[in-house]
Amino acid sequence: LARYALILAALSLASLFLILRLDQNGAYLTTTLLANWVLGCAFFIGFGLISQNRIGMVTKFAAVALVVHLLNLTTNVGFLVQGATEASSYLLACLVFTFFLLSVARSALCEIRNYSYDLHLSRSTHVLQGGGVQG
Repeated sequence: LARYALILAALSLASLFLILRLDQNGAYLTTTLLANWVLGCAFFIGFGLISQNRIGMVTKFAAVALVVHLLNLTTNVGFLVQGATEASSYLLACLVFTFFLLSVARSALCEIRNYSYDLHLSRSTHVLQGGGVQG
């Protein structure tokens, strides 16, 4: 997850510099890009959970994030960012979604990590047993 987040952050920063040259609304663009980075990390976690048959959980968390976003745009609820723009409301919803996913994702991410190592070992074993790589 850390490697994926760093690669995504580098791509986001590179695109931020390009976008800021074209537009003067830096705060809005920066907030939107940060929200997209957070959402990209959430998608990585969410896809890992979905691969572990936890689609219901991911769907519930996405629904909660959507409700937070809609409440933030339409009302001034005390625990939400008051006077929020669309970009900061979007960022808040992405942070909520990512937080909920991270709160349950540790075991699923560890299983994915173990699976990738098992896959690597099975390829090595296959080559050592004379199976070779077929083209």
